Amino acid sequence: MARVAPPRNVPPRSSSGGYKETAADIAQHFNVSVTTVRRWEAAGLIAGRRVGPRLIRYNLAEVEDALFAADDER
Repeated sequence: MARVAPPRNVPPRSSSGGYKETAADIAQHFNVSVTTVRRWEAAGLIAGRRVGPRLIRYNLAEVEDALFAADDER
């Protein structure tokens, strides 16, 4: 069976999609502590995606939408 090389112009797939920011990145963006970001996730306000046994990544646009939506409900 012959091997076929992948196309050259196709960017590599990322298993995390748009989830690139760490808890520290999110904390810095919103000027809060990393602990606060983790509390938001534990409370269900934001969602992250686990990309390793100890690493969680966040999508900044989704976090902004979730936090602003939660703020509008008040």
